[in-house]
Amino acid sequence: MGKKNYPTNQFAATFLAQNRTHFNTPGHRKMGTESTFRKLAKSHLLELDMIDVNVLESSVLNDVTSEMAKAYKADRSILSTQGTSTAIMAMILATCNDGGRMIVPRNVHRSVIAGIILAGAEPLFLETEFDNDLGISNHYSAKSLLHAVNQYTNIQAILLINPTYFGVCTDLKTIVSIAHEKRIPVIVDEAHGAHLPFHPQLPISAMEAGADLAATSLHKLGGSMNQTSILLYREGLVDFSRVQHAMNYLLSTSRPFQLIASLDSTRYQLERQGRLQLQKTLALADDFRSKVNTLTGISCPTKKELLHSGASFDLDRSKVIIKIDTLPLSGYQLKDLLEKEYTILLELADTRYALAVFTIGTKKKDAKKLYTALKKLVARYQETQPSTHPVVQPPAPIMSMTPRKASFSPQQLIPLTASLGKINTEFVISYPPGIPILIPGERITQQHMDFILNQRNSGATFVGSQHPKLEELTVIEEKT
Repeated sequence: MGKKNYPTNQFAATFLAQNRTHFNTPGHRKMGTESTFRKLAKSHLLELDMIDVNVLESSVLNDVTSEMAKAYKADRSILSTQGTSTAIMAMILATCNDGGRMIVPRNVHRSVIAGIILAGAEPLFLETEFDNDLGISNHYSAKSLLHAVNQYTNIQAILLINPTYFGVCTDLKTIVSIAHEKRIPVIVDEAHGAHLPFHPQLPISAMEAGADLAATSLHKLGGSMNQTSILLYREGLVDFSRVQHAMNYLLSTSRPFQLIASLDSTRYQLERQGRLQLQKTLALADDFRSKVNTLTGISCPTKKELLHSGASFDLDRSKVIIKIDTLPLSGYQLKDLLEKEYTILLELADTRYALAVFTIGTKKKDAKKLYTALKKLVARYQETQPSTHPVVQPPAPIMSMTPRKASFSPQQLIPLTASLGKINTEFVISYPPGIPILIPGERITQQHMDFILNQRNSGATFVGSQHPKLEELTVIEEKT
C-alpha cells in the first residue's frame, strides 16, 4: 500500500519538520494556551476524547456557560465546537424568517450568506467605506443605516462586523442605538474580537456596546483550540429559546470535551492574565510597525492613517497590515516568499498588502524574524522596476432573486466568459478572508468579471466554486 495512502501523516510530518513561525490563526501558537489545559491535553488528549458531553453533569456545562457569559458581559452564552460560522448562522435563524429582511455589509463572511439562505431572508446590502489606498472594505456608516431603517420595512435584524479582519471597528454604540430605537435586533460577527473585553486600549466589544447577539471566535485571538467559539446573548429584543433552538438545529450531538475544556481554560486565562498578555502583544505589534516604517518600499499603516470616519471609528492594533508601496510584488507574492524562503506564515494577502496577526502567542523572536525577512526582501527588490498592482473595488451586488431561491433553482455550468448578465448560483470567494465576490442570486456584471480576473492575475486562491480557477461558473439554467 505504501505511505501514499496515509496523506495526513505525510503532511503532518513535513509541516512539523519545517518549524514554521506563525502570524496566522489560531492565535494560541501552541504556547498561548492556558498552562494547565496544555499539560492536560499533552498527556491525556485521547482519554479526554472518551468523555461523552451528552451525559456530562449538567452543572459542569452550566458553570462553563455562566462563567463565559460573565467574562464577556453577556446575560447568557452558548458554546460552539463547530466554529463561529455555526454561531453566525444560528443568530440569523433566531432573528429572521422567510421573506424577512436583514441589513448586512457587503464584506460579510460566507457563513452570513449561508444563514440567510437557510432562513429564507432577503439581504439588504449597505455600501461600506472603501480604502482606495489599500483596497479593503470597512463598515457602513451610522448615517447610511439611519437612511435604510427609515426607507425599508420588515427589517428583522441588522448585522455588523466588529472588528473587521483588519482590526477596523465602526461606531458600534451609535449603530446599536439607531437599531434599538426601531426595535430591531443587532447581531454581530465578532470572530476577531475574543480579546476585546480584556484590555482598555482595545475597541469596545459587541456586548459592551449593547448588541443583542454576538458570535465570537476564541480560537482566533483568544488562545483556544481551532473551531472553538461562543454565541453571546443579551436579554431584550430576541427570545433566547429561538437562539437555543437554532443552535440545536446546527450543532452536532458529538461535541468533543477537549474543545469545551479549551474554551473554559481560555476564558479562565483571559480573565486572570489577559490584560498583561495583551499589553505585551500590543507593544510588540506597535514596535514591529515602527520598525517596518523605517524601510523603503513597504510600510505598516498606523491608526491615524486607517481611521477616516464613523465607519472606521476605532482600531485593534494587534492586526498589522504590511502594505506594498513601491516593491515590484503583490501582497500574494510577498506572502508566498515569506512562507517558502523563511517559513513564516501570514494570515492573508491581497494585491496591495499582506496581514500579520499578533496574538498572546506571538513572541519577540517571532517579530524579529519577520522584520529581518522583510528587510532582506526589501533589499533584494527595491532597486528593480516597480510593477503596478491596481486596487479594484469589489462590485456592488445586484440581487435578481433571493439567495435561497437561486441556490435551489435548476443550474448549469458555463464558461466565465459567457456568464455576463446571468444569475449566479454559487459562492465565489477569495480565501482568506472568505468574503464572497459573488453570492447566489446576484446578476453577473462586467465589473464582477474584471474583479475576478484582477484577483486571479494577482495570485488569489478561490474557494466555493465548482471550478477552482474560476474558468467556469454555475448559473441559473435558462429555459430554451
